[in-house]
Amino acid sequence: MENGISDDSGGVFNIYNNYYFEATDINVYNTTSRKYGGLISEDSNKNSNSIVRLSRIKYINLYEKEFTYGEGVIIKNSSNSKMYLSDFYGEGFYCPFSSCKLFYILNQSELSITNTNINNVCGNGKGGLIIHSESYNKSSAIINIYNSTFTNMNQNSETDSAIIAHSEGLLINIKNSFFGNIQSNISHIIYLDKGSLTMKNVEIKNFLTKKKHKEYLLIMKPIVNAIMSLLQIFYLVEVIGYNDCPNNDDNCLAIQKKFMNNEESVLLRIYEQNKIIMNNIILKNIYLYTLFEYGYKTEIIVDNMNVENAHFNTSAISCSYNIPHRVGSITMSNSLFNYIYSTNGPFLYIDLDVNSFNNKIQFINVTIQNSVAEKYGGAIFSSSEFARNVISFDNCTFNNNTASLGTISHSYNLNSEPYISNKNSLIQKYGNTSFSTNPTQLFRYNGENTLSIMS
Repeated sequence: MENGISDDSGGVFNIYNNYYFEATDINVYNTTSRKYGGLISEDSNKNSNSIVRLSRIKYINLYEKEFTYGEGVIIKNSSNSKMYLSDFYGEGFYCPFSSCKLFYILNQSELSITNTNINNVCGNGKGGLIIHSESYNKSSAIINIYNSTFTNMNQNSETDSAIIAHSEGLLINIKNSFFGNIQSNISHIIYLDKGSLTMKNVEIKNFLTKKKHKEYLLIMKPIVNAIMSLLQIFYLVEVIGYNDCPNNDDNCLAIQKKFMNNEESVLLRIYEQNKIIMNNIILKNIYLYTLFEYGYKTEIIVDNMNVENAHFNTSAISCSYNIPHRVGSITMSNSLFNYIYSTNGPFLYIDLDVNSFNNKIQFINVTIQNSVAEKYGGAIFSSSEFARNVISFDNCTFNNNTASLGTISHSYNLNSEPYISNKNSLIQKYGNTSFSTNPTQLFRYNGENTLSIMS
């Protein structure tokens, strides 16, 4: 089928009150719908057991030569049906009046995407570029993405939007998939308001924002009327080139600098009462204000995170009562931070306002090496007198870190230092200059009764 357009819904297939539908081995060229479902629109609300199977389909549009209209540019599923899309190839979707919403999922519908390759997509509106979910009856849709690739994604929205998913009640499972060469004006990678997200063996490579704005890889809103916290799981997730400027283009570098100075430019934003588990995470060539923005009663558990060549305005891990809050609990173990850069304490920054409250931050068997501070604290900077009560380092390794003062740690005073289990052995290995406090030195000045404090 080619050169077709539907004035309403379903550029190729428009299904109502379906029990079972299957389509295989179809090629579709330059075909769309003005409203919903460029390939297929499904609305079988009267039958909760509806099943749709689509396999071995090639869907190619002509990008800017022929605009793509409507929402749910590939699929709109507004029923309670289950849809299965496999061995699908799509490319050339240019949406001048919408965010594309390649897969527009509503209410309690389910969609499973397997062995799919989608390339060259541009959206221009609010919402999700790839996945967009809404619920009118407080129920949750389900979407599974397995063994799939999404490349050359561009989101030109001037309002908040998301590249992978924009959800208001969605259970998302993404496994063994790749997202690469992504550009945006004002986009998160994932926006999740109620629901859950599991990512396993997922790579996100070369993400570049075009404007200074609040940017998050993932944003999660608070739970509403829920007894238990949501549990989000990330396993084998790789992010390479987040706001990197590989060619040192002046315009790119200027945008990058503005982006890093925005205190809400973080990799992961978690509102109150969420629990995150992150295992086997790789982050390379990233430029952010800090890694996490985490609210009250949040818990982040990290195991085996590898961060390399990362530049932060305020350290990889930042603790602060200031808004935006960074006040939850973190447990990080068996992780490596290599070649990280910041003004003070490239690995950990503890703000003056941090006091003793019910959260705990623990680092266990974490290695920080080759980190560079422009000023103080080669790995750690603390100005809070309560840091020792909140933060601990157990059996952690510090190697070849540099700073003007305190090649490992610089703090307001001894109480401001986090607990470090092997501090004595670190001093024996690296000398007294590895730890520094304020004041750093006392000098006599103009007589015996005058002191000059150097800090």
